[in-house]
Amino acid sequence: RATTTNQQISGTLTAHNGLSQFSMAGWIFRASNGTIQAWGTDETSTNNTSVQLWFDNKVYFNISNGSAAYGVFSPIVTGWNHYCFTFDGSQSGNSNRLKGYVNGLNVVLSYSGTIPSTLSSNVSNQTLRIGRAQSANIWSTGQFAELAMWASVLSSDEVASLGKGFSPIMVAPKS
Repeated sequence: RATTTNQQISGTLTAHNGLSQFSMAGWIFRASNGTIQAWGTDETSTNNTSVQLWFDNKVYFNISNGSAAYGVFSPIVTGWNHYCFTFDGSQSGNSNRLKGYVNGLNVVLSYSGTIPSTLSSNVSNQTLRIGRAQSANIWSTGQFAELAMWASVLSSDEVASLGKGFSPIMVAPKS
């Protein structure tokens, strides 16, 4: 478990560059509404793959490849919750390409921009950060646990098992 207040965990990540199928999941603790929790590759708003709980009490699943694009939903809750998105660029339309989940349950997303067919390969999408929304120059508060990424689309059953507390190392996607 990582706790962040004006600190971040970061490193270089290239395994996701240019993928047309991808999933991200993890547990995030939010003590109160109106705070930010962020993790992913969020160097710029136009080359971004991240999960962000934002000041406006909405959750953003960002998939940007040259222009800002994301799925968003509200309301947001406090405490420990599991957030996941699955991305399948081989599908058509935003709602088929990007799906969001909280605690293993599918949520209805509203979309901004066009969800791309592949993740960004831009060098600005290669710094993995846990605890910082770099594109907005804002530190996260809160705690993070069991963060994971897959180079495939998790099934709804796989997402549900994560939302029930199964470890990500126990989820081996079939796709």
